[in-house]
Order: sequence, then structure tokens, then C-alpha cells
Amino acid sequence: MKHLESQLRLGTGLILALYVVQHLINHAFGIISIEAGEAYRKRPGAPGQLPHHSRQ
Repeated sequence: MKHLESQLRLGTGLILALYVVQHLINHAFGIISIEAGEAYRKRPGAPGQLPHHSRQ
């Protein structure tokens, strides 16, 4: 049980750390310019970007 708990803590901690890093990078681009921030956010494969599904 302790092994599973430590694995879950590690996994959730890594996900949170990756989110924070991506968020701060986005802020850094936003400081440069709004256009740079939008270009970073909209690039394909950006961390945290959900795939777009077309509705038919």
C-alpha cells in the first residue's frame, strides 16, 4: 500500500510541476509580447493543449 501511495504522489507531483513550468513559460512569452504568448499557446503539441475534434 505504501508503494502505491508513493508512486501516486510522485506521479501527481510531476504532473503539477510540469503544469507550473509550462504556465511560467507562457507568462515569460507574454512579457515579451501578447503575440509571442499566443503563438506559444497555439503551437501544435503544446503542453496541456487538448486535441481538437471536428464535429460532424
